[in-house]
Amino acid sequence: MKKRILIFGVDGFSGSHLWNYLKTVEKNEIVGTYNKKLDAFKKNTLKGCLLFQCDINDYSRIKEVLSKVSADEIYFLCSVVTVARSFEMAPSIYETNVLGVSKFLEAVIKTSPRSKILLTGSAEEYGKVSPKDLPIRESQSLAPVSPYGISKMIQEKLVERYRKNYQLRINTTRTFHFSGPWQSNAFVVSDFASQIAQIELGLRKPIIYVGNLKAKRDFSDIRDVVGAYYCIMKKANMGEAFNVCSGRSVAIEDILKRLLSKTNAKISVLKDPQKMRKLDIPDFCGDNRKLKRRTGWKPEISLDQTLDDVLNWWQQYFKKKQKGNHG
Repeated sequence: MKKRILIFGVDGFSGSHLWNYLKTVEKNEIVGTYNKKLDAFKKNTLKGCLLFQCDINDYSRIKEVLSKVSADEIYFLCSVVTVARSFEMAPSIYETNVLGVSKFLEAVIKTSPRSKILLTGSAEEYGKVSPKDLPIRESQSLAPVSPYGISKMIQEKLVERYRKNYQLRINTTRTFHFSGPWQSNAFVVSDFASQIAQIELGLRKPIIYVGNLKAKRDFSDIRDVVGAYYCIMKKANMGEAFNVCSGRSVAIEDILKRLLSKTNAKISVLKDPQKMRKLDIPDFCGDNRKLKRRTGWKPEISLDQTLDDVLNWWQQYFKKKQKGNHG
């Protein structure tokens, strides 16, 4: 008998890549939820996935979807994701990332108490960690410094309580930075790549605007990240939190240099105060040994491959857009 796999937030960056991954490794039926109307690109990307519209702040609709689908496995990826803008967006972040998750958990205990669940969190839960505590292990205390990080920490605390009270079969992640094709240019790798692609086509002046280049971050490829989610779902014991990360950090400056080396365009670099964060952490590197040990997962895509793919995706995107404007 076929199992049913449900992805809440299949229309997001992570959700789209998870669908893309699962359809190649699963023979089971995959169902997804989306919030806002899908554009042509998303419709094409999610072709073959059974879709339900669902606002994660609508308790009745969450319950309805869970009842209709009767999922054996649930990946919960719905979230307002932003660190840089989280101070100005705090109320909407708490509404979705905290209240939305509480509604989801309440709906689960009413409709799907035996489903296996993975709820994705963020390394932002750790906050500012001392250099002596790097790379960060799961045993590190949680001390988030942004509203986004706080919302993810509260999510995890909610999960712990529901797991203990209702014996839910649920794991969580603390996912570090990631990138890959299709990512919004609100995120640093995609931001740099999209600016370069526009400069190459003469769509903007040959100046790339940057924030703090000295910060170091632990980047994974999104395709490795969703592979980790799959491994956790299939192989990990229920009731644990896992770092999902590459295990090494790289300076933002190095990422910019690598991307600039992939173009023939002559580009100047200027700092933009708008891109500076209120609270920026100098180095952020995770320890992925627990994930590897418990599931056998290992990252397979190099940073250079990720950068190539992100830049290529933006180049194709702006070429099509330019062609459409001139068509």
